[in-house]
Amino acid sequence: NQFFTSSRGISNNPQVTKLLKANKVHLLGFLSQPKIDHSILVGWGYKPTAAKARHVAKQKNLPYWALEDGFISWLNHPTQSKPSQRLSYILDKQGMYYDASTPSDLDTCIESIRCKTSNFNETRIKYLKQQLIKLKVSKYNQARAGFPAWLEQCKKNEIPLILLVDQTFNDASIEYSGGGKHSFKAMFEWGITKLKENSAANLILKIHPDVILGSKKGYLYELLLEAKASPNLHELTKRIHLLSEDVCPTDLIALSNKVATVSSQLGFEALWQNKEVTCFAWPFYAGRGLTEDLATKPIGYSRIQGTLSELMHGALILYPTYLHPDTQNECEIEDVLNYLQAHFLIRNLKCNQLVIPNVSLWKRSFIPEFIANSSADITYRKTFKTEDTELVWGMKAPLSDNKYWRMEDGFIRSVGLGADLRR
Repeated sequence: NQFFTSSRGISNNPQVTKLLKANKVHLLGFLSQPKIDHSILVGWGYKPTAAKARHVAKQKNLPYWALEDGFISWLNHPTQSKPSQRLSYILDKQGMYYDASTPSDLDTCIESIRCKTSNFNETRIKYLKQQLIKLKVSKYNQARAGFPAWLEQCKKNEIPLILLVDQTFNDASIEYSGGGKHSFKAMFEWGITKLKENSAANLILKIHPDVILGSKKGYLYELLLEAKASPNLHELTKRIHLLSEDVCPTDLIALSNKVATVSSQLGFEALWQNKEVTCFAWPFYAGRGLTEDLATKPIGYSRIQGTLSELMHGALILYPTYLHPDTQNECEIEDVLNYLQAHFLIRNLKCNQLVIPNVSLWKRSFIPEFIANSSADITYRKTFKTEDTELVWGMKAPLSDNKYWRMEDGFIRSVGLGADLRR
């Protein structure tokens, strides 16, 4: 098959080419259309960049395949990464997981588990869930901020916490899951009711950091300002906290007694920790008997019920495709978790500039591959600035009075003798 897209980013992404098992993904022309009969149109979900591809597919009665990030898809935040550094992709040939109006390939995956036509393994899922929580894995896995002082105090005093998850304005997952501004209003009012029912409880509004800075718009911040201006609610709002810091989602969920969302993935991650999750639209994990569903708009199709283990197997194993960052070959989710764990372990070993004096050309050829994630800039000069960190091989004496690190061969070091210069 030939593949065509209206997105230059998709056309230039080698990971997508590998995912589609294609030689090339052709770019649709803006003025003239190439012959695309018997071809497949590809786009990024339901984004505006995919509109032309979706239109051409409908016009010519051709298949449209939608791409999206997987549910565990970045070592760092996407803004700190190249588009071709995703850990996983979703390739959906019939819909998209966040579209509650029609079944997606995720529903097909879950159905195959329910019908016992796929290799479902409860023990594997149990271990996978343990690893996800232990390693604190999320969709994005950048280094996170610590809890602010007020949240640490809530933790220390064991205050019951109810977490409301905000989302950025016009996020596609809100509209296509049957949500909108009214959904966040209903969620906020639900939270207020919970405060009235429990005088000890506090409400946390998880706000996107960019909303506070004014570069993006959300929903819950404005609702809080309205509540503070209301004489009837002013006293209650003293128990409502804005959380804009980029804290670890796993730790935040662990601290919460209940989690409420419109369509955020955080609701899915809260289920991993067996939290009570209330949904005000129809994200992919709602309507399956696992959540309290308070959406006002009915779901567009009959959604398959299932256990949490079946949902996790479908959403995290069968539905996405994982690409190992070191080889760019397809791999299993456990391989990606091993990769993430290795990187999390070296996160504390960070510097802006690393100076490596007095190492052989042979060592220069491979050292950067081992330490590239620890330093933004690696040089081999013998002069030092105050802010430099020095890398010393073995027990050599450092050349500077600066902070220094040491490096040596590991205990499992090569497939041949040292004299053969094998890494």
